[in-house]
Amino acid sequence: MGDEDQVLIDDGNAGGRVRRRNNADRGDDDGRGSPTRRAPSWASRVQTADMFGKIDSTQLDDVAFRTTAGGIVSVVCYFLMFVLFVSETSRFLFSNRYEHLKVDTSRSQMTEIYFHITFPAICCADVHVDTMDVTGEQQVNVVQSIWKTRLDMFGNAIGREFIDKDLSPKLYIQMPGIGLMSLVGTDHRIAEQRAGHEGCIVRGTLIVNKVEGNFHVAVGRSHKSQGHHVHNFRMSDLPHFNTSHTIHAMSFGPRYSGQPESPLNGWTRTIEPSSNREFPPIPRRVLLNRFVADAIVSGLFQYHIELTPTTFKSMLGRQLHTNQVSVNDYFKRLDFTGSASVSGMPGVFFQYKFSPFMVAIDDRRTSIVEYFTSTFAIIGGVFAVSTMIDGLIYRLSRPMRPYRSSPLLS
Repeated sequence: MGDEDQVLIDDGNAGGRVRRRNNADRGDDDGRGSPTRRAPSWASRVQTADMFGKIDSTQLDDVAFRTTAGGIVSVVCYFLMFVLFVSETSRFLFSNRYEHLKVDTSRSQMTEIYFHITFPAICCADVHVDTMDVTGEQQVNVVQSIWKTRLDMFGNAIGREFIDKDLSPKLYIQMPGIGLMSLVGTDHRIAEQRAGHEGCIVRGTLIVNKVEGNFHVAVGRSHKSQGHHVHNFRMSDLPHFNTSHTIHAMSFGPRYSGQPESPLNGWTRTIEPSSNREFPPIPRRVLLNRFVADAIVSGLFQYHIELTPTTFKSMLGRQLHTNQVSVNDYFKRLDFTGSASVSGMPGVFFQYKFSPFMVAIDDRRTSIVEYFTSTFAIIGGVFAVSTMIDGLIYRLSRPMRPYRSSPLLS
């Protein structure tokens, strides 16, 4: 006979019996007489992960066994424990940020304002920075901490950065009730810079009270008169004061780690001229459109800035005071082509107001006691919930079908 079929003959007392056996159907023989072992199924593999041993009360022997459902619940339990453990460890190793709101009682503090603005159509001789607040305090034509850079009509810098008070030792004099005023050379400088269609980059810092107020760049020179803030200018200056500008940076206090950028950074506002005259081509690298001096429109820009006082305390205990910024803007176009009078003064005004509440931000690290307490609570909590879920699944599945189990104890 061939290798495929074998015939077994039994000559015993029970009579001759013949049985045919096919070697191909023998699952425990590889054709050479040696037994083979089947690979465990996925259910068997999952059962080995079951950490919730069960005992069937209907059986006489108290043998614990594993289930497939218990293995699945255990795998999910292991995964959740690992993820939560890693999360808790990262919280322990790195700082955590806590924020809370409280009433601001630090009204006596001063606020530092930093700004960096480009006026491509206003010459530096026409750019004057003034501040005023609701208490009546005014800073007229601030020059001590304001730096300027002249720009040609194509946006290129002319010369070096300078401070107005350093132009000439005899150019300015302090006048009672008026402030720092120019004595010589002012009209000549303005005419020269206007004729060259110059622009100006202005940057600097202002120290103001922590109360509602504003700072601005407006047409004409300003001074105090009977407690009021007054700008002196000629009507012929108004059509040539183009207040197009770009705010490169503006902040109200130092910046802490992770603080969002000021929404004012990068804002560009441009006034298009109403005349049909063609203007000289400007390279694309210039931030704003340039207009020649006979543009017959101007505008009033107002920025309404809401400041939320903020204190930040680092992990090293260093504390700083700053402000978070939100802003709305408003523009009013001033057209001087008609004979009717125009209400409004060309300029850029930044009106700020402080919130009565303060945000306190504290960076600190979780203590070692909190870390171990949270870790053990995570392990115990996940295990307890997983045990409840596994027990519920086991009880619901028992009436439906017999449980296939693998013994834990042999």
